[in-house]
Amino acid sequence: MTIAACHLSPEGVVLGADSATTLNGGPDGTCHLDFAQKIFEVGPEGASVGLVTWGLGQIGDESHRTIAARLGNAHAKSPFDSLGKMATYLSEDLGRAFEKAYSIEIARYRELEEKAGYTDLEEDETKEINELRGRLSGGYCLAGRTDDFGACEAQQILWGVDKTTPEIGSGSL
Repeated sequence: MTIAACHLSPEGVVLGADSATTLNGGPDGTCHLDFAQKIFEVGPEGASVGLVTWGLGQIGDESHRTIAARLGNAHAKSPFDSLGKMATYLSEDLGRAFEKAYSIEIARYRELEEKAGYTDLEEDETKEINELRGRLSGGYCLAGRTDDFGACEAQQILWGVDKTTPEIGSGSL
């Protein structure tokens, strides 16, 4: 279980997270790490945008660092004029990566969810749908400002097998 936080103030943003994570791999199907990076600077050096992650330790074979770097490269190439637009770009990129990495699991979850809509699931199916929902979910908080004089903002992006696309929520000061 990850502890992640975003404190938004008029002067700036504070992001924090623990450093433990679980990745796919290892003898039991998982690999537990105690010193994982969960906070990333997004954009060119000195950028005023950061990202904190929780939940799933990676998206398929892609690290959160890779996903954050793609967002940062896009911002450096053609600066986003709002954090909301950055969050939309991140959500779309993340959605594509998530769908590619977990298409089989997503299909199985949707199959079970559809079955649950018209009949009771068997005990093992209930366990499976809950396991998929818990194991394949997570989120990002993207926070900061896209220009030197703009207001600090935060955007939360949640993903998982129970969502058709990553969901975006926001806050600002």
